[in-house]
Amino acid sequence: MKNRIFALCLSCLMLLTVFAACGKTDTPDTPTPASGTAEPGESTAAPDTEPVQTWRPDEMHDITDTFDLDGRAIGIIYQDNHGDFASMLGSDDADASMMQLEMHYRDTYLMDALNITYKETSFFYDDLTAGTEGLLMSGDLSWDLAHWNTFRLFGGGIYGLLYDLNTLPYVDQTKAYWASNVQESLSIAGHQFMGINDYNTDRFSGCCCIIFNRQLIEDNHMDDPYDLVQNGEWTFDRLLSMSSAALRDVNGDGKYTVDESGDVFGFAMHEQNVMLSFYNATGNTFITHDEDDYPVFNLTGNETAQTVWDWLSDNFKKDPSVVIHTGAQPSFVKDELLFNAVVFGELNGLRDMESDFGVLPYPKLNAEQTEYYTCGGYSIGGLGVIFATEIPREIGAFLELGSCYGHQNLIPRFYDNDLKKKISRDPQTSRMFDLIMNGAVYDMARLGFWAETDPVYGDGFTNGGNLASLLAAHEKKINRVLSDAVEDYLDALKYQ
Repeated sequence: MKNRIFALCLSCLMLLTVFAACGKTDTPDTPTPASGTAEPGESTAAPDTEPVQTWRPDEMHDITDTFDLDGRAIGIIYQDNHGDFASMLGSDDADASMMQLEMHYRDTYLMDALNITYKETSFFYDDLTAGTEGLLMSGDLSWDLAHWNTFRLFGGGIYGLLYDLNTLPYVDQTKAYWASNVQESLSIAGHQFMGINDYNTDRFSGCCCIIFNRQLIEDNHMDDPYDLVQNGEWTFDRLLSMSSAALRDVNGDGKYTVDESGDVFGFAMHEQNVMLSFYNATGNTFITHDEDDYPVFNLTGNETAQTVWDWLSDNFKKDPSVVIHTGAQPSFVKDELLFNAVVFGELNGLRDMESDFGVLPYPKLNAEQTEYYTCGGYSIGGLGVIFATEIPREIGAFLELGSCYGHQNLIPRFYDNDLKKKISRDPQTSRMFDLIMNGAVYDMARLGFWAETDPVYGDGFTNGGNLASLLAAHEKKINRVLSDAVEDYLDALKYQ
């Protein structure tokens, strides 16, 4: 089937002009650097110290060529159910308007720099691959970019729909506006089929964290969580002990229920994310890369994975203070939940909360672990370049110029202004964002091959069972799937 699709697409390519002619215009202006901002993800500052100012206002693209596409439309295919995470902060109308304005400025800058317009279409996530194939097979090669989450981009890459970004002109993934740590974790045999960069805000707004209710901390006379982080004492066991201490049967009915009873709980998170999040909190990923940059799922004999599995099984499944479900945010706002697992983009829902709140990384496995690590996201929106684009040169410039512009303007607005200033209620909370981003862990098992791996560590943990027996049943099959996927990627490149 794939070969038939490739053949049809290649026939279209032979019939149509592949590269747009480049005219001569003035060199596009570079974005105006933002001032007074700090690089997210690079500071290791402790909560009570000033963060290192490592934002790169001087990090500019190196493009000096001129472009003129004579108003040609850049075609972008969107994923229906994955909007720009900036919209998650949209309950504040003023901030939503400013974010929309920044994105408008980004698009206007690119329109002027390349002399382009835009056209857009979208498909629901199950139809993205088939929908894109249908457009190409119809002979329409004016679709250039796929704006999908990483999970769907992996699927598009397997079916040969995406360019290897390493072969595109102008793309420089060593620049600060490309998320090099994410890019490395998502590479396939030395190839890069998706771009996680500062064109959008997803890698910041999709980053995980744990929020805590300061009122409940005071009511229960608990240690300040920021002091625990500072002293290296914020661990799995401390999270559990504090969670247990917060449990209250408020209405006295002898049951603990998350409803209108007013009962107070200790910790809540989505059941899909329990094992992945706490394993990533040890600094490890379920999928690693071998010496040939092939993804490998290999947990047999992994003592850390077994330790995390056992700890969660012995504690989270048995402690009534731990609630594994979605929709816990209202309980947190009503002072009925001490800790809640969320992503940065959800923090806007706390702006009207009467009690103060704080933001934490995921805890360490134990005191011997030296650093804090937090899952960098369960779903991140990226950009893939559709292999049939007629203008790969200009699309390479589009990615580089747009990412650089976002680094100087869009990300400071979202990260420094909205998250660290407006949502944070004190300097300690503001600085904690840098600590979390610095320890962000990106796992291909969730961002790329979630459907293949989750039955072991996700569904397996939720439904109960022994990790060793689950691995024995699934590990070889999963690695066959990964190996076949890599071969499909490499095979698809032959047709490009």
